[in-house]
Amino acid sequence: MKCCSTGIYGAHLGVYPMQDKFADLILNAVKESDRRNLAVLTDDMGTTIQGSRRRVFDYVTEIIGRAFEPEGHTVANLLFSFGCEGDVPETIPADTTDEIITDLSSVYDIPVSCLWSYYPLGADTHLSVIEDTIAGVQSKNQLEISRAHYCTRLDGPLGTLLTALEEAFETSVRGGIHTVFHLTLSKGSPSVPNKNIQL
Repeated sequence: MKCCSTGIYGAHLGVYPMQDKFADLILNAVKESDRRNLAVLTDDMGTTIQGSRRRVFDYVTEIIGRAFEPEGHTVANLLFSFGCEGDVPETIPADTTDEIITDLSSVYDIPVSCLWSYYPLGADTHLSVIEDTIAGVQSKNQLEISRAHYCTRLDGPLGTLLTALEEAFETSVRGGIHTVFHLTLSKGSPSVPNKNIQL
């Protein structure tokens, strides 16, 4: 069954807090976040989410925000996908509308760094598609954008960053092709941002 034909968006999220009580922090973030109108499956490798675009992005933002709120270094590994012909959708509540509004204001301003890779699978002119998408994200004046090997680096508030990427993802899937965003997010790293470490 083609996800593309069902309008179902998917994400896979792994959160890695650098602290002793990491398991409680991860599980509480997943359990306490608003999962209405979503299929949510958690196993030893992370959490898979399926539903409408808005609900998937809101839920992911809430989980990351809860996990990133405590002091210390935390990393999240995140994949968004739409149109995967090899995937089988999970059972999702019949009402997959975007009417549920989650208040995410408490986590929007958390400063994060992000490495973002974009794969418009099947696009004949994929490089120009990627460049145009990056330019659209760059228009968000709260984000600092720089080049990195094999990806694009984004620095800024968590809410602004994920909202910009949600808008970019919405635009990207309009062509009807399998589209993937891969993100690595980091908060509170003790290392100097954007500097190579001499070992």
